[in-house]
Amino acid sequence: MLTVTLLYNIVPILIMIGVVVFTRHKALPICLLLIVYLAAFAITYFKLPSKNMRSIIWGNLAYGIIYAVATYLLMTITKEERLRIKLIVKVVSITIAVLAVVSLGGFLHSFLSVKPTWNSIDKVYSKSNKAPTFKRGETPIALAPKTVINRVRKASSDIPHSQYYSISDQVQAQFFRNKPVYVVPVEYSGFWQMMKASSIPGYFIIDATKQNATPQFIKKPYKFATSAYFNKDAARQIYRHSTSWLDLGSPQLEIDNNGKPYWVQTLYKSEFLSHRVNYRKLHVAVMNAQSGTVKIYSIKNMPKFIDEGITTAIANKLNIDFGKYKYGFWNFSQTGVMKPTGNGVEDGVTSVFNRDGSISYFTDFTTDKTGSDSALGYSMINARTGRLTFYRANNIMDSDGAKNNANQDYKAQQWKANMPILY
Repeated sequence: MLTVTLLYNIVPILIMIGVVVFTRHKALPICLLLIVYLAAFAITYFKLPSKNMRSIIWGNLAYGIIYAVATYLLMTITKEERLRIKLIVKVVSITIAVLAVVSLGGFLHSFLSVKPTWNSIDKVYSKSNKAPTFKRGETPIALAPKTVINRVRKASSDIPHSQYYSISDQVQAQFFRNKPVYVVPVEYSGFWQMMKASSIPGYFIIDATKQNATPQFIKKPYKFATSAYFNKDAARQIYRHSTSWLDLGSPQLEIDNNGKPYWVQTLYKSEFLSHRVNYRKLHVAVMNAQSGTVKIYSIKNMPKFIDEGITTAIANKLNIDFGKYKYGFWNFSQTGVMKPTGNGVEDGVTSVFNRDGSISYFTDFTTDKTGSDSALGYSMINARTGRLTFYRANNIMDSDGAKNNANQDYKAQQWKANMPILY
């Protein structure tokens, strides 16, 4: 945190040095810098800003202008010092102008040059009749995540001192001891509840293949969570221990074969002045939810128990980039552009358990034309490797169209369709 804040305050520090050297004021410029630095530290601590160079430049512009204005308004200067101050202002103005131009160039490069991002996607094209199918005797997944959350909430009385906690909306698909299950984190219900409880007593797990499965509360206490505050916040803890990495989405909870909980978050290193993602160089931060220890792995070398090193947020972004940027940014005719429907679920992807013990994210694609309800195909993204397999499909309805039809068919019963998935 201190290092990131320092990088965001290089311009204010240089201005302070100039003021101290060229004027008689010593204490005031230093005190003002300290105030700006502490304010910047607070913003960094709570907002967790990007560590990309372009973001750091914009931060320097903002803090530099604030510090320069505050210094000018609060200092009394003589005529001789005024001439010296003009030199400082000139140097600062040129510096800020150069930084602004460089940052703007980085923004335009990141925004316009998108074909390399599409090229970095590990993708395979296939036909829908070559997709994996169910065999006789195989058990399909019987529970949808929303059903899982409802059942877990009904079982929340199993949590000791349940008034301090709430059930997360995050449902984690995972193979636990070779069986497909859903893992649902328990969260703090607020700041004072966290202070009173000091730790979360465990999480819920439920069999994904049994229609009448009941959630089991697993007593594995952990201190770090996405709902925690200060240094117990899972995202902040990962941020603190991955100073040269940028995150994609929120951490997700996974458990190892012994049931120990870990927070998993996908990371990447952007280019010098761009937030553009290279999907071939993704890494994963794995944080022990009990101790807070963070380790960073490449996608190829992460622990075997992790089923979704590619988190749902990065899978959704991968789908968007795949469908939009095949012919680059300058594709004004919208040739080949496809839009993922999102299926009405969080982060736009649905986890699917595969026969080989892996997990994929399902999303169907439609044309970008308004009113169309036909699917052009669907993607399955391997949640461990990030490989996207696109299955072309003809004459099938997309998931939004399927939901609309189902809603019309059961309008009298006032039923609502959720989470359509292609079987």
